Amino acid sequence: MNRTDAERAIAILRQANDLVSSSVGQVHALTPETPYLVYRSLAANIMGALFDLVDPLWREWPDLEPEIMKQPGGYDPAHYRVTRAAASEMLTTMATLEEHLLRLEEQVRSTGVQEDMAFLGKKLAEIRELKDRVVARALRDVPEPKADALDSGTA
Repeated sequence: MNRTDAERAIAILRQANDLVSSSVGQVHALTPETPYLVYRSLAANIMGALFDLVDPLWREWPDLEPEIMKQPGGYDPAHYRVTRAAASEMLTTMATLEEHLLRLEEQVRSTGVQEDMAFLGKKLAEIRELKDRVVARALRDVPEPKADALDSGTA
C-alpha cells in the first residue's frame, strides 16, 4: 500500500472507530445496564479489530499516527506488546480451545439435529475469528530470538 492509500485507509478506520466509540455512550443512555455491558464488550471487540488494521499502517508511516496516541497516558505500543511467555500461553490456550471446539462439533454432529449444527456453526465461526485474532496478536510483536541467544541457551 502506498502512502496516499494508507492515509485514506487510516481516515476511514478513524471514522469507523469514532462511530463505534460514540455509540457506546448513546447505547448506555438508552438501555438498561446488562444489555449495555454486552454491547460495550462487542464494541470493544470491533474497536480492537479496527486497531489491528490501523496499527501496521502507523508502523509503516509513523508520522501518520496521531500525536495524541504518542502522548504519555495515550497509546504506547510497548504497553500492548506481549512477552514471549505470554505469547506462548496465549497460543497454548487457543490450541486447546480449538481441540474443545472440534470435540463439540463432533458431539453435536453425532446428534444429527440440523438446527443445532447451523447455530453451532455460526457461533464456532465467531469464536474462531476471535481466536485467530488472539493468535495473530500473540505472534505479532514477540521478537524472534537472536541466533547467538539460541546457541547460548538463553532464549
